[in-house]
Amino acid sequence: MQFNRESDALRRVDRMAEQHAGVVAVAQEFDGDSGEMGKTTLLAQHGDVPEELLENF
Repeated sequence: MQFNRESDALRRVDRMAEQHAGVVAVAQEFDGDSGEMGKTTLLAQHGDVPEELLENF
């Protein structure tokens, strides 16, 4: 899912944590002019999340 605001993503990940074994929320930089994706930052983690996923942050 995509959110325009960090606060919206954090609210959603908190709700999803009640229904799923593991969830993460991330933010990713995006340059609208070039279309390039930039750095990805982990905002929140709840529950069981594979270590391989977390190594990317």
